Amino acid sequence: MKLTDKQMDIIKKMDEGWELGFYSGYDASVNLQKGGLGKGGESKPVNYNTFSALRNRELVTPITNQNPYAFPQKYYLTDKAHEILKKGVAN
Repeated sequence: MKLTDKQMDIIKKMDEGWELGFYSGYDASVNLQKGGLGKGGESKPVNYNTFSALRNRELVTPITNQNPYAFPQKYYLTDKAHEILKKGVAN
């Protein structure tokens, strides 16, 4: 599976403890934050199309059992993403 540099950067950061959150609604956005969302660590915006590509390729998935109205919806890495990280290459 071919990943862009940005997609690879996001899954690497998530593997290092950054948390990915999707803020839905009229002004939807996606954010990556070091140490967890809302914890005050460094924060980076994520392009929605990049996020969608990761989700559609089943590399990230929403955390189960979270309130469907939680803001933001938190995502974690799937086994498929961990396999890519193990190999060190995404092609």
